[in-house]
Amino acid sequence: MDIKHIVVATDLSEGARTSYPHASFWARYLGAKVSLLHVRKAGSATPLGDDLETAVAGEAKRFERLAGVSAEPMVSEGVVSEAVDTFVQDMDGDLVVLASYTNPIERVLKLGSTARKVIRQASVPVLFIPKGDDPEQPDHILVATDTSEASGPFVEAVKDAAEKVAKTMTVVHVNHDALDERRARDILESQATARPNLDVVSSLVWSNSPHTKLIEMAEERNASLIAVASSHKKFLDRTLLGSTTEKLCELSPVPLLIFPPQ
Repeated sequence: MDIKHIVVATDLSEGARTSYPHASFWARYLGAKVSLLHVRKAGSATPLGDDLETAVAGEAKRFERLAGVSAEPMVSEGVVSEAVDTFVQDMDGDLVVLASYTNPIERVLKLGSTARKVIRQASVPVLFIPKGDDPEQPDHILVATDTSEASGPFVEAVKDAAEKVAKTMTVVHVNHDALDERRARDILESQATARPNLDVVSSLVWSNSPHTKLIEMAEERNASLIAVASSHKKFLDRTLLGSTTEKLCELSPVPLLIFPPQ
């Protein structure tokens, strides 16, 4: 995973601006360029023209003042989730940064719309910022994994990013079914191989509520980032807030690094 281009999705609101310091933090550590992307929703009364482009250019200057890193202003039009992913693919984006509401109650009630769809549709990892705290260097990253074949490449991709910014990574599987314990431990141990500048440990835990357990572990271990893989389900399932990833988006107190299906 080589991040050279970070795309910050913004609706020009104060809530969106909570992601700017986080985006700049990762841009500095990874040596990546930043695009600040505003999507005019299809059917919006706001015209797509000089005034909107001027507003986004002004927002890019605000980004630089707030974050200390320059960003290229970009404007697109259409369904937000589709437009963001199209831009990422056309412009070789490697990471999307997306903010949420700072009020946890509002986050639970309102996540469903744009944020969920961007996360679901993204073809690259999404750094989801759940609240407006200043970014911390993620010395400890918690990686939620399972025992599927896709989990191995996912863990290695997280290591690629983690070893540039973190010191320790915990690979954790929350077992909530009848999975053979020995098999699960063997898979976790195979995934927990260290990198030269990154200590990697594994943990197998039991819970009927994976997202709750992951949040508890993040708080207990002072992890400042949770990495998790998304899952693209059938259309009906995508409209429901049932997956561990979406529950973490609603409730996590720390940023999430969400990977698309491998």
